[in-house]
Amino acid sequence: MPKRKARRIFTVQAEEGYEDPLGLGGRILSVSERAPGTGSRDTVVIKGQLYHRARYWTENAKGVRERKNVYGKSEAEVNKKLAALKKAPTAKGDKNLTLGDFLEYRFLAAMREEKRHNTYTTYKTAVTQYIIPEIGKARLLGLQPQNVKVWLQELDAGARSKGLAFATLRRAYSYAVELQMLDRNPLAEMHAPRVPRTEQRILTLSELRKLLVVAKATEWYALIYMACATAMRQGEIFGLTREALNLNRGYLRVTHQLARTENGPALTEPKTASSRRRVDLGKEAIAILREHLKTQPNDTNLVFTNVNGKPLDGPNFLKRVLRPLLKTAELPAVTFHGLRHSSNTALAQKGVPLKTLQANLGHATSKTTIDVYMQHAPSEGKVAADLMGSLLKGRGGLNRGLTRKKSGSKAKPRTKKKAR
Repeated sequence: MPKRKARRIFTVQAEEGYEDPLGLGGRILSVSERAPGTGSRDTVVIKGQLYHRARYWTENAKGVRERKNVYGKSEAEVNKKLAALKKAPTAKGDKNLTLGDFLEYRFLAAMREEKRHNTYTTYKTAVTQYIIPEIGKARLLGLQPQNVKVWLQELDAGARSKGLAFATLRRAYSYAVELQMLDRNPLAEMHAPRVPRTEQRILTLSELRKLLVVAKATEWYALIYMACATAMRQGEIFGLTREALNLNRGYLRVTHQLARTENGPALTEPKTASSRRRVDLGKEAIAILREHLKTQPNDTNLVFTNVNGKPLDGPNFLKRVLRPLLKTAELPAVTFHGLRHSSNTALAQKGVPLKTLQANLGHATSKTTIDVYMQHAPSEGKVAADLMGSLLKGRGGLNRGLTRKKSGSKAKPRTKKKAR
């Protein structure tokens, strides 16, 4: 970066009738030079005393630029105070680029092209609602972890929203490193705000049957049955096409999912590479799908549509179909993903192998299947406790090895019986 030049300071006295060829507003009394970074200088009178003042730019606790004043009875005192306030640059690049401009014109513009619509919308919500209004005027290269901590503490939002905002900001700084605007991500080692984990509500087998009984009286029975029987994702069921079905051989293939885009709903690639999979169908599911396809218009390739033959919308389906069905069945309000969770948990409790569950769900690793979807039922804990009690009681042989022998007693040696 080129060295900054000293600024020339003109001391001007305004006089009537004086020609002002330089347009400075008066007659020049003196010309001096001010070193860069020493602030704008002048003198003011405060309570009858003359003070030297320097005006400079700095960042507040959130990293937002503010103009401050430094006062002293002499220029030396002002210079000393300014020297203490100086901060060394922390990174290379355009030091005047604000965080808001970077997020709006570079980060979001890139994420719009690289990420799925839902992911981009999540980033955009965090940027426009939580980051730019609070710290958008902060310099990109000047924001530090201590500034972020103050911002999070003062942010008027819930724990999940704070976590989302921080994750978005950290991802934005990682993108700045990718563009070589920063040498490193200053937020990489910063701990994210703690978000309380809430256990997702699922339905038991009896509750799933109750839901299907209610759904059978509606046109949504086939869709609800598929959600309960196959544990497919909402977008995978909504985006299921006729070509993906092979009912004669009893399976379907997940090749697309229906996603919301800026131009409306559209078929996109599955969530992950492992999401492209084969899903086997039971005899009941095959029969239900055959009957359902007879009612579908021939001009649509989608297996499931709304009453007008158009693609389904997730939030609208939840509000107008799933929640009313759950309410009619007197069941707790679960999400569409809760149905996927419920069916998989039921299979796990019945002893279906982990690898089979992983393949049906389209998980990349079995760890995801274990951590997220395999939950034990309270009744299983009681069974395990009773089993352990039985083992300790001696039915499994454990009690014999723990029992002490009576004092003085000796084990009698076994004698072989004589052959007759």
